[in-house]
Amino acid sequence: VNAVWSIMSSIARQSAMQAFSPYRYRRWFHSSVRSSLEDVLTKAVEKCDKYLSLLSFAKSARLFDPRQRPHLDKNISAYVTVVEKGTKDTGPITVYRVIPESDRACIEKDEWDKYWALPEVPNTPIDLVGWWVGMQSELPCMAKLALRTLPIPHTGVDVERSFSYYRFSRTALQSALTPEHHIGRLSFRMNGIVPPVSNK
Repeated sequence: VNAVWSIMSSIARQSAMQAFSPYRYRRWFHSSVRSSLEDVLTKAVEKCDKYLSLLSFAKSARLFDPRQRPHLDKNISAYVTVVEKGTKDTGPITVYRVIPESDRACIEKDEWDKYWALPEVPNTPIDLVGWWVGMQSELPCMAKLALRTLPIPHTGVDVERSFSYYRFSRTALQSALTPEHHIGRLSFRMNGIVPPVSNK
């Protein structure tokens, strides 16, 4: 979006100045758009290579939502972390999923069939963490993995937002505030919770 916006701004400036003949202007426009879109595509591919390796983990995490069981693969191999061969350049590639190889035997032997045989859960909002806490006695290995996986934040937006807020709140006008007070303000702003502050 930023690349396209910069192209359009540049076009508007150039047309206002009437620097190009219509033919040269059209040629310049096409080459500018093409090079900018190529840059955008290159950056998108780089980001995909960097982050989509975790896509298999995110997909396999659906296992821990009991409402989605009717739509999921019942083969345990689809949820176990594996090391794939890869190419000469990359070498072995680890495909991360929610069940480590070390926990596979425990789950496959005692819990896998039990989990799929549980009564269907209605497709309404539920507290997944609370659901798995209640299943710890029946499915201890799976509950341990679920309670380790479900609290992982889906994005870093909240963290980035808190950093931005802290940067703007720590100004010369508020230099007398202690770190403890800054933490309290940030906690209240982000979570609505005020941690205890000592009266020192």
